[in-house]
Parts: sequence; structure tokens; C-alpha cells
Amino acid sequence: MNFFKTFLASLLALVVFSALSFLFFLLLVAALSASDVVAVKPNSVLLLPLDARITEQHTPNPFEGFPGSSDPPNLGLIQLKETISRASADPNIKGILLTASYPIAGFATIEEVRTALQQFRQSGKWVVAYSEIMSEQAYYLATAADKIYLNPEGELEFNGLTAEVGFFKKMFDKLEIKPEIFRVGDYKSAVEPFMLEKMSKENREQLSELVNGIYDVVVQQVAQARNLDKNRLREISDKMLVRNAKQALEYQLVDSLLYYDEVLSDIRNRLGLQPDGKINFITYKKYQKSRSEEEKKLSSNEVAVIVADGTIVPGKADAELIAVAATFLKLVGLTPQQATIFVNNRRLMDSQFDAIGIALEKRLDVSNAVDRRSKMDPAKWEEYVLELGLSQEQLNGLKQILSDYELWQKSDELARLFKALEALGVKEYVKFDPNIMRGLLYYTGTVFEAFDVSGSVRRAILGGGRYDNLLRDVGGDPLSGVGFAMGDVVIGIILKEKGLIPPFVPTPAPVLVTIFDESLWLESFSLAAELRAAGINVTSYPEPAKLPKQFKFADRMGARVTLVIGPDEAAAGKVTVKNLATSTQETVARAEVEKVVRKILES
Repeated sequence: MNFFKTFLASLLALVVFSALSFLFFLLLVAALSASDVVAVKPNSVLLLPLDARITEQHTPNPFEGFPGSSDPPNLGLIQLKETISRASADPNIKGILLTASYPIAGFATIEEVRTALQQFRQSGKWVVAYSEIMSEQAYYLATAADKIYLNPEGELEFNGLTAEVGFFKKMFDKLEIKPEIFRVGDYKSAVEPFMLEKMSKENREQLSELVNGIYDVVVQQVAQARNLDKNRLREISDKMLVRNAKQALEYQLVDSLLYYDEVLSDIRNRLGLQPDGKINFITYKKYQKSRSEEEKKLSSNEVAVIVADGTIVPGKADAELIAVAATFLKLVGLTPQQATIFVNNRRLMDSQFDAIGIALEKRLDVSNAVDRRSKMDPAKWEEYVLELGLSQEQLNGLKQILSDYELWQKSDELARLFKALEALGVKEYVKFDPNIMRGLLYYTGTVFEAFDVSGSVRRAILGGGRYDNLLRDVGGDPLSGVGFAMGDVVIGIILKEKGLIPPFVPTPAPVLVTIFDESLWLESFSLAAELRAAGINVTSYPEPAKLPKQFKFADRMGARVTLVIGPDEAAAGKVTVKNLATSTQETVARAEVEKVVRKILES
């Protein structure tokens, strides 16, 4: 009996505790997600703590700020710049207190935030930077401030940049793992960690150029902001002369060594407060909520910014671009029987080259040879391939690969691609062809080319593909890409050959405003602007000339109406309107021109 009493009491306590915990959780979530508009008090200071992960756009984290959460705060660069810009025009915001020790962002992002802070200062307001510790990036950000204050017991890092690369070859050797690597070019360093035990000469060269290039900009900007000699700053950095707060002040990298209460005293002075006056600080998050509903409304001239972050999934983005190309062919009147987009996949071909034993160092030459196959006599092509160092057995294997038009079924990427193209409604324009290689170095996945298949033109209409590493290899972010290019000459020849070139429309403007003479061209330009503002397409003659010449020009260009402001019309505030279709004209008040022109165009 006592057992059941104890059990039921414990169960009841557990239920009550769970209910109260759940209620507390709901209240906490409600408090954290409250979206009421925050009022900004006069004479306020915006608190800007940038010890956060700064990404292109803010990613909401519902657990941010919860007890036990170890993730650093996330700030969106777009929202951060907008907030700083809005604060610069807010009469209630007098300045910014910037705090940062270890911002998690690249130097390109830091540069954007720094520029936003400089623009804030240009509005006549001040920025004060303070921290106990400043990393290289935090200090660079702080140099946008009017004053830089460092804690007397703090540290400041100003000793240059480094680039580190980890290597896994020895580990792979111990685990008897042999990576399959395709590499073309000495500066293609992405695979080096898997094939080398140390950095190659070429990779060290390109990383040094990248790091030195960034740091040259940093030193130059810091020198300008701190009014220091650039060479002296470089010496301070190279010799690591600044290792603590006292040395940072000695070498003029900071303005003063202050404790936080002393920084607050400085801010009170800036705000004109008493020594014990309360500072109206407003946090970054609260200030974001201070936008009124009126400010949030979209105006008629808004521009939408779409932010894409992450890896482009092979097959989907590829299909979108190929669909764009196919849609173009369809719009200009070319049928699938007249023009076809042929696709292949470099990863698929690499696996096939592996199967027949083509060495990595020969693959670029072999890829180019495949591209040239359709342009060469078959016997000469085979001779050319053998001269590249392939054996007869490898040549036979290569010919078998290039004749297998069902090979795409072995590629998951191409299988997804064709499904996506079917969903996009353009599959009839696309075929697999193992002979499409696009021999350029940077292609890594899907490649494609469009050809005229029913006429005399044997050149590609357009071509492109996927490049996963190109931006990273030239020093940018590791962002995948898909693209294509086309030539207007080739498509022009094809359309002309098939009679698909549309009739020439000289100008979409049915109205020509003449220029009577040098003294009246401003009157004519003003009239043209008025009609354009009213939604009428208008063109102006480029220079003063005799009216018959301008009328002939209007006739050649397919215009239906000409407008003349001569000395008599200008003096009377009138315009002569000539209907070119009926060769009739009338002089009307300038305020009536729009109405008369519309009547002629609608007739």
C-alpha cells in the first residue's frame, strides 16, 4: 500500500513539474519572439556587439540565448548594414558603441561592415570601439571608429595573416586508403591534402599572393585611419612589436587604455550628460524591432535581393540552365528536329577513363581529342590519339565509350538531370552524347553544347557546364556555379538559313520629336520627357536639321507621328502634330499633345 502511495505521489509530482516546465518554456519562447515595435528614446546609443558569426543573411535560431546554447550569435550582413544605415538617419541615435573581440567572418565581410560604419560617421555621428581583446579582424573593424579604447589588461593582435592546410596522405597510407584523384594543372590545389605530405610550391605561391594581397589592403586602410606610415605599420606587424595593451598605445594603434566605466564616462561627455547620468543604450536586436509599420511598407521602387547560400546540387541547377537554353531555341522558332542540346558529364567520363587506364596527366589531351573527333577524318583521329600515348587497347576502349549512347544511365547526376528536364518541359530538345567534353580545365560535372542538326552550320550555337571549384581556385568563396555562353553570329546564320529572322522593326517608338534648331532643342527634349512620363514611346532626332530630312528619317524608322516645336509654336505654347499616315497636321496647345497623339496611335 505504501508503495502505491509513494508511486502515485511521485507520478503526480512529475506531471506537475512537466506541466510547469512546459508552461515556463512557452512563456520564454513568447518573450524571446515578441515582435512589438520598440520605441527609441532621444539621445540613444546603439550597442553593436559583433562577436558573432556574420553570414550573408540572418538565419533565425529559435534556441539562441537559451541556457546551455553554445552556438555563437548569428548576424546577417544585409540586415546589419541596413540597421547601421537606418541609425545614421535616425535623429534619436547619437552614436554607436562597437564591441568586438573575435568576429567570425572573412575579411571581405569585415570590409563591408567597416564601410557601413564609416558611412555612419559621415552622417556627423560618432563611433566608439572598445574591447578587452582584439583579434586581427576585430582591430581592423575597430579602425572605422572615431576612438579605439582597449582595456589596460587587454591584448591586441596585429601580426599579419596566415593560411593553413591540413594533409591526410600519411593517415590514408596507414589505413591503406587510396583516393581516386583527377587533377589538371599545377595550381589546382584542392586535392593536394590527399596526395601530398606538404604544401606544393605552386600552392604556397598562390596562397601567399592571396594572403599578402588581403593584408596589403588591411595595412593601407589602417594606416589611413590611424594616420600612420604604412611602412611603419608593416614593420610593427612583421616584428610583432605589439603584444599587449601598453605596446598598442605606445605604437598608436589605440587612442587610450580605459576600463569599461571610463568608456561610459567618455560616452556621457559625448551625449552631454551629467557624470552619473543614465545612458540610453539600445541593443542591436531591439533597434531592429524599432521600425514602424510605415517603414516596413514596400514602396513602388523597391528592389528585391534574393540571397542564395550553400552548394548548388548537381542536376537541378544544371537543368535550369539547360532549360533556359532550350527555351531560347524554342522562342526563336527552332524545333527539336532543327536544333539539339547535347549533354555529357565529366565525372562520368572520368570514371570511364579510369576503367580503361588513361593516366591523369593525359586526360586533358584526351578530352581535347574527343572534342576534335567530329572535325577530323576517323583514321587521322585514331592516329592522333595513339600519338598522345594511348595504347591500341585503350583506343579501342575509348571508341567503345564514345559510341555508347546509353552510358548516361550509369550516372546518377545525368539521371536526375533528365528527370528535371522532363519536368521543365524541354526534354525533347536534349540528348546525351558521350562525345561532348568541353575541354576547358574548370568544368567538373555536366557539360552541354547546342548544335544545328538540320542545316549547313557545323559550329556550336552555345555551350557551357558546371564548375564546382573555379571561384575557389581564383581566390573567391567555395561556391559552385553553372553557366553557358553563346555567339550571336552563329545563331544569326542559322535563323537566316531557315527563314526564321523576324521582320526588322526599326524602333518601338511610334513618335518622333524633331529638333527645329539649336535654340529650341531643350524645348523638344522637355516635350519628349513629358510624353515618356505619360507612357508613350518617343524618340528624339539626335541633332538640329532641316525638317524634311527629319520627316524622311521618321518615315524610314516606321514612326506614325512627328512633333514640331518651331519659333512660332514655342512663343505660343503650342506644338505641331503631323500624322505621317494621312500626311495631315494640326497645331495644338502643348497641354493637348498627349491626347491628340494617343488618338492618332489608336486609330
